[in-house]
Amino acid sequence: TPSTSATINIDNIFTSTYRSYQIVFRYTASTATPLYLRMRAAGATLTDNLYSNNLYNSNGATTPAGSARSDSYAIFPAGYATYPTNVILNIYSPQATDYTSVTMQAQWPISATDNAIGLWGLSNKVTTSIDGLQITSASSPTITMTYYVYGFRNS
Repeated sequence: TPSTSATINIDNIFTSTYRSYQIVFRYTASTATPLYLRMRAAGATLTDNLYSNNLYNSNGATTPAGSARSDSYAIFPAGYATYPTNVILNIYSPQATDYTSVTMQAQWPISATDNAIGLWGLSNKVTTSIDGLQITSASSPTITMTYYVYGFRNS
């Protein structure tokens, strides 16, 4: 459980022991805020170009909505003050000098009467070995988070 912060760095979690990983997140933010995911290597945040997109729907929305980015800030499920966001992130080939890809699914209660679900995908457009991630609000809202990292055994 990292300390509450606007930016949470999760370093040294990917090794050559496993080819792919799953990370389970649960978090809130000090105020409703969009969040972003960035790749890290050797304790430094990478500024490589990431392509990311999302698709989500909520109980209160009549049609699914989505967005996309193509910079070093990949879309990550938003954080809310009262209700926790729950995310399952799968990351493929982070330690290989290869194109790292990520898929995510999330669920979060927006309010007492509105629940949302979403799907996210992103890929790194350079062949960089990744050993960590950064979750950031890219501004002043803080994030309080717990996470668990699972490695998928190579066979």
